[in-house]
Amino acid sequence: MSELRHDLQKLLLFMSILLGCLLTTPALAAFSIAKAKMIEGSITAGQTAGASVEISSNAEMSDVTVQLTLTDATRRVVARQEFARQKFVAGKPVPFTAHFPTKGFNDGAYALAVGLYGNNMMKTFFFEDDLAPLKVSSVKETKKPSISIVEKKMKPSAGTFGENAEVVVSLKSETEVSGVNVEIRVHDSSKRVAAKQEFKAQAFTANQTLNFTATFPTVYYKPGKYSVSVHVTSEDQKTSYVSKDKLAQFNITHPAPVKTTGIGGD
Repeated sequence: MSELRHDLQKLLLFMSILLGCLLTTPALAAFSIAKAKMIEGSITAGQTAGASVEISSNAEMSDVTVQLTLTDATRRVVARQEFARQKFVAGKPVPFTAHFPTKGFNDGAYALAVGLYGNNMMKTFFFEDDLAPLKVSSVKETKKPSISIVEKKMKPSAGTFGENAEVVVSLKSETEVSGVNVEIRVHDSSKRVAAKQEFKAQAFTANQTLNFTATFPTVYYKPGKYSVSVHVTSEDQKTSYVSKDKLAQFNITHPAPVKTTGIGGD
């Protein structure tokens, strides 16, 4: 009888120890994603991609490492942001916001993934990918308009008072561009503008050459040396495509007076 009582006491002691262990061992936490989104669903490469996530736990947990990552179409991690030593309270969602630089990203589809780890990343509590999509488009470089002078003709290079001075300027644009103003000016020896001619709202197709002919009557010009300049700008004058002083030169002389012979007596 005493042996039976002794065995019963041992059994009760074992059960009390086991019950104590069960009461003091924390429940295994289960994590879930309450919310997950990319702040911008579509961006241009080089911009920052923002992600917002809320994570819930059904038990209290601490020293949890949270990783938000971006993966490409092959599920390769291309960007990562880590939040170390995070604490969770049962039933209370914890928000996380990540900012991913996308410089150098290729065109294509990317996705947000979330992982939760413990024990110095040796234990995985939770992982889920394809939580939110992101579309990245590469930057398309726009070639700046480039206009150059490919030829100029001046006639005559020397003329007399009253003759017309004519200059032909050939301009070529490497790209398509519109709203171009071309101004051809005549300057006297003091660099003052003696005359000018404008060609407004011109348009070029890619690799097109246009000729501009300016004619200047010289009836009011003083004898001397003159130069021609060309200035090519946008209509709003904010962009200068090409400007060239002393593109051509010409001289103006007055005709020699006609000698008259008198008629009459001695």
